[in-house]
Amino acid sequence: MKPSNYQQWTLIALSALGLTVSACGGAQFARNPNAPKYKALPVKTEVVLAATAGELPQPVEELGTFQSESKQGEADRAKVTEEFKSNARRFGCDALVGLQLKDDERKATRTVQVRGDDGKYHGQPQEFTTHVYVWSAGCVRTQKQTQADKVAPVKAKP
Repeated sequence: MKPSNYQQWTLIALSALGLTVSACGGAQFARNPNAPKYKALPVKTEVVLAATAGELPQPVEELGTFQSESKQGEADRAKVTEEFKSNARRFGCDALVGLQLKDDERKATRTVQVRGDDGKYHGQPQEFTTHVYVWSAGCVRTQKQTQADKVAPVKAKP
């Protein structure tokens, strides 16, 4: 049974949608060696964005680094910032430090079909460059959050 044009176009549209959704790869977290682990912070906890750790309540603990790729560079700043803030809460961070964007040029080779002098098509390698924008930021826990987590001990029931 041969699929109808409608079915073929639906499949193409769904495939394109899947590629669009996955274009901004999720944030990757690299924990610093020997960094302590904290419980996740509540969703309503404010995650502060700072250029340097010196702007934050001291002392601070850098728990790790977030990294994510995007296709549109600076246009994705708001989306990436929200993604990093959401993930920061999961790892117990209440601040992001040094959000930066790096344009990562990647060279690749593809084969294109070229008609030769003999009239036949032959595969010919072609080099091209793609731009992938890499975002990164430090995931930091401030003294303010550490003090907020300190709760009076619960008394044992007799």
